[in-house]
Amino acid sequence: MRIVVWNANSISTKKAELNLFLKVNKIDIAAISETKLLPKQRFTIPGYTIYRSDRNQFGEGVMLIINNILGHDQFYLPNLVGLKATAICLYLQNHNQLLFVSTYLPPPSAIVPADLKAIFTQNDSVVLVGVLNSKHVTWNNTSVNRNGRILLSYCINNDIFINYPDQPTHFPHNSNPSVLDIALSKRRPISKPLAVPALSSDHNPTVFKIHLHPAISKSWIMYDYKQAN
Repeated sequence: MRIVVWNANSISTKKAELNLFLKVNKIDIAAISETKLLPKQRFTIPGYTIYRSDRNQFGEGVMLIINNILGHDQFYLPNLVGLKATAICLYLQNHNQLLFVSTYLPPPSAIVPADLKAIFTQNDSVVLVGVLNSKHVTWNNTSVNRNGRILLSYCINNDIFINYPDQPTHFPHNSNPSVLDIALSKRRPISKPLAVPALSSDHNPTVFKIHLHPAISKSWIMYDYKQAN
């Protein structure tokens, strides 16, 4: 199963290039942050189901784009203090499940460990992806910030693996590139993320694989009874 994590920095004008990227790279799940969509704005991708937590007056917004062949349901997380998030429960073979969460932490905010606990205690198998605005040398940054220390400490104490690319993912205009787009995994190994120079944003998309056997969603057969005898 192929996953892409991308900070779009406003997605409304980037639908065509995102659609092409999903098809060419055979993406099953796309986790998008900083969508900056208002609730009244429609956004669809053929062949995919979309779940959104839209922006407030300051921007933000997160989205999950799920291939329709995957068996899943939207998962409603408890109220979070700082993290913006939307989630699905992905159904696997042998009655197993995976909680998959797309998140975004606005730059002025501090990571609240209670938010992470509220997510990672919902299921035995969890993958959380997105931009947590956390820097640490452990995941290839040249500096460390407060959020990076909090995140590393929480993950070490709770057996959560931090997955990150070797290449920078964020290219700001006024500072050095950094690795901000990461994946946290609990009891679900994933492949090494790869930052890809593609799509229009100051963030490059990050692609990885989750090695699992998802349940395939069965298509409903619709019968037309208008001409029935």
